[in-house]
Amino acid sequence: MRKLRVLILGAVIAGLGFQSISAQEVMKEKSIFKKTFKMEGRIMYDFNFLSASDSLSFSGNEFRRVRWATKGKIAKNVGFKVEFDFAGGAVNFRDVFLNFALPSSLGSIKVGSFTEPSSLNYMTSSKYITFFERSMMSNTQPFKYNAGFMYDNQKILDGKLGLQMSYTFNGNKALAFKDMSIGGGANFVARVTTNLLNNKEKHQVVHLGVNYENRSNDSDDYYYKFRTENHMGDKHKVSGIGNFENTSDIGFELASTFGSLSVQGEYEISSIVTDIDTYKAAGYYAFASFFVTGEHRPYKASSFGRVKPKKEFCLKDRGFGALELVARYSVMDFSSYPGVDSNDKIANITAGFNWHLNNYTRIMYNYTNGNFNDLETYGDFNLTGHLIRFQVDF
Repeated sequence: MRKLRVLILGAVIAGLGFQSISAQEVMKEKSIFKKTFKMEGRIMYDFNFLSASDSLSFSGNEFRRVRWATKGKIAKNVGFKVEFDFAGGAVNFRDVFLNFALPSSLGSIKVGSFTEPSSLNYMTSSKYITFFERSMMSNTQPFKYNAGFMYDNQKILDGKLGLQMSYTFNGNKALAFKDMSIGGGANFVARVTTNLLNNKEKHQVVHLGVNYENRSNDSDDYYYKFRTENHMGDKHKVSGIGNFENTSDIGFELASTFGSLSVQGEYEISSIVTDIDTYKAAGYYAFASFFVTGEHRPYKASSFGRVKPKKEFCLKDRGFGALELVARYSVMDFSSYPGVDSNDKIANITAGFNWHLNNYTRIMYNYTNGNFNDLETYGDFNLTGHLIRFQVDF
């Protein structure tokens, strides 16, 4: 009997020990970081119908963006993203970076290719921008993406203040930002933002921001290229005389949402310095959008995000989706350029709507009317356009 008791007691102790070990293993498994991996993409299929006179008209279609990306985390403080664009039948780098999260609320550092923090216009993803194309003002920047280093912290003063700074090089975007002459120049871009009001329950936001760019390059050819906010029309080129030395831009941002109504505007002063002269241009835009169906533009981390319809489009369920009416006025002014007529500027008016069928699908229509004044790209005629886009992201 005593031996039986000892055996039973031994079995109980062994069972308790096994349970303890199992519990420790469970706790250990919970504390182990699990890698994450996500695939995403976007397709934007456009139709452009452009005309400046009866004898000058154009109609076409294109895949404006076809992107595929993977992103995730390989450690608690190390993330990544790899994104490629296949539009135009070529493969090009977009977001291709490692992201290192700093301790506490100190922000993060990106290393690789990313969007330079040069404006609210650019920091809002193409998936969420209100119009077909960003404003002409964006063209004072050579390209949206560049390769180098970027610091990002949106948690300063409990999220009231955001700071973004990047140091990038002058790589060739067609060669995946390859740069064989790092010593030949680089770019510093900084952006500071604040939300004076951010009432998430009432969908009320007041955003202010200022950004600065300084770019140097040993190239002897630097210029601005513009379209009147379409992608398939002719570009107009404005350049300075002499060997390029540097360019500097300063921009100001203002945006607000009050429920279904949203307004946004930016103003930028840009200077190109050559060994001959300094060439200055000013760009600005203002737009308004209104959701007839009651939705709003979501705001997060100093930019705007995905619109979520109250009821997705579905004939069976009698859902319509979200309908957003939009209008914008945009200008690029070169009247401060040495040796040019004071009327040299491009002005463009855009109006239309966005039909958000669900969280990830929308149909867009933009009517554009661009006035080139004395730039003579289209003679004495305004360039008008009817633009239609079918968009999905996943």
